[in-house]
Amino acid sequence: MMLRELFRAALPALPRTMTMSADSDRVHTDELDELAAIVAEAGHYLPAQGPIAVFVHHNTLHAFEDRPFEQAVVDAARTFGTEPFLSESRYREELARGRIRVADIDAVLAEHDLSAADTTVAGGRVTLHDLHRALLLHPIRRENDAAVRWTLTESDVVEREAVADLWHACIEAMALARPSLQNLRPPVRHRDLLLAIDPALDTDALVHPLLIRMCAAFLDQGVAMWPMPDRESGLLQAAAQLHTSRLGPTEPWSRRLGPALQATTGRAPLECAAEELDRLGIPHQHRREFVIQSLLALRGWAGMIRHLEERPDRAPVEWVPARLADFLALRLVCDRVATEWAAARLGVGRRIHGGTTGSGRSLEALWWELQDRYPPRRGPGSLSRAFQLHQVAQLVGLSAADIRSFEENDLLGLEQAITSFDATTRRRFFHLAYERRYRVMALDALATHHRIARPPNGPPPDAQWILCIDERCESFRRHVEELGGRHETFG
Repeated sequence: MMLRELFRAALPALPRTMTMSADSDRVHTDELDELAAIVAEAGHYLPAQGPIAVFVHHNTLHAFEDRPFEQAVVDAARTFGTEPFLSESRYREELARGRIRVADIDAVLAEHDLSAADTTVAGGRVTLHDLHRALLLHPIRRENDAAVRWTLTESDVVEREAVADLWHACIEAMALARPSLQNLRPPVRHRDLLLAIDPALDTDALVHPLLIRMCAAFLDQGVAMWPMPDRESGLLQAAAQLHTSRLGPTEPWSRRLGPALQATTGRAPLECAAEELDRLGIPHQHRREFVIQSLLALRGWAGMIRHLEERPDRAPVEWVPARLADFLALRLVCDRVATEWAAARLGVGRRIHGGTTGSGRSLEALWWELQDRYPPRRGPGSLSRAFQLHQVAQLVGLSAADIRSFEENDLLGLEQAITSFDATTRRRFFHLAYERRYRVMALDALATHHRIARPPNGPPPDAQWILCIDERCESFRRHVEELGGRHETFG
């Protein structure tokens, strides 16, 4: 970056075209190739729908089809910021009403928790299998220290003598154990880092309305009364021309957007995107994640642009030069301008490489400052940990004497085993048990029906038909069945 700035300072009188050519030469080809590969990878995570004429369905896990289903939904939830399964309370409701049975939980634990039966914790007194089974069958309350104090004051949860002795043993044990630490990696986008400092300042809320209007106008298929000017040049160039005119943005955060977009005029979108990543100060090892998360932040419009880039023939009325690289470059320019404005309002990153956040220089110092200021997530307090240990001890049959006999590493190992069997893991096992119950019922019913439907010694059918079970195939299946017993259908 320093060489780039010195080069610009040394060429103040060069014509615009020569400066752009120099800029292009300075962006290394390998960097652009790597960025192009990242954009192509990010495209796999975007929704694959195009302009809707006939809508059937879309597999939202299409980018994760190489993984088992339970792993795919967990990975997709992490990528898209969604939930992988039903809530734990929903599964527990199904367990209470018999839709999930204890036998189903035992079966999935035996099949998918293979090493747990041979692994022990709590000084060898408890197997992981028994611990996991107890945590699935019996919910435990996870509360902070203040909530535990209220529980102890307002209820009789530890009034019985044996339970009270166990409680005091848990209190003593956790008072002597090392504190619980939770090291979480901060997010990579400036937006998420700034949002953690001030929840009222969301740069996506500033940028997205503008991006949505730009994408809607660019992709318009004859609905708008006024077509977007310069649309044939691509989204980035059309936005640049529009925002450098008198029709440019007027919101406080976007006052510097015109000059920022003007600098992209006549330049390749990947080159502009690479330079914006430099200006945003994103370390090289985080660029892949940063680009993917930036595109997923407005995934519907990004997905539509990617789809029309790959399948321009699906534009209902008029072809448009849609390119995902254009969208990324436009997004990064807007994000950078909004980040500079937000940082100035928050008073962070006052000095950045000798300038300020509004100078257009690199925001690398700001990125590292926001990383350092990202609020740490403190682990539970000693009272909360004791309350958790107290509940689990009753479920797995640990006495007060057992707790008092533990070494510190025994306690920490048991606590780690409880924590690692987290909500996502428990919900995964519940879901497997939920599906197992349905699978057993469905297969039992099919086996019973098969024995009744056709005599075991009857003649084989002339044809067997396998059809989809949705309504589009229902008429075909009914027609085949009406042809008589020489035809056998399966759904």
